Amino acid sequence: MAYKDDVKNVTINGQDVTYYTTDAVKKHAALLKGDYWEQTKHHYVKINPGWYVYIANFRGHEWSKVAGIKTIDFAVPQSWFDANIAEIRKRGGAAWWYDRESHGEPLFFDQLRAMAMKQINAHAPKAASTQKSVKRTR
Repeated sequence: MAYKDDVKNVTINGQDVTYYTTDAVKKHAALLKGDYWEQTKHHYVKINPGWYVYIANFRGHEWSKVAGIKTIDFAVPQSWFDANIAEIRKRGGAAWWYDRESHGEPLFFDQLRAMAMKQINAHAPKAASTQKSVKRTR
């Protein structure tokens, strides 16, 4: 799909993350075409000018590893779940995070993804120069 310079593999907190250039994403779109591309293009998240990260293979544990969370449980206390079901649905799910206190605390999936994306952005390849040469005319 992509040339060597179009792909960068980085390990963040023990989790492999793959970055693709805009050209690589365009090549992938050209290969997939039509409806299938429309169904899969959301797996590429733009990081900075010229780079995307591929997140299709990320599930809860992958997001938590990238975020640097070491102790997380995807089974939350039933009483808390029952009392917060609307918020859990609105925020994409919830887990129980034990890094801050012995009894743990809730961590909504939108928070988890935001923490991971912060790390993904911090480790992203630098944006290619977007300054185009200007041809001077007299």
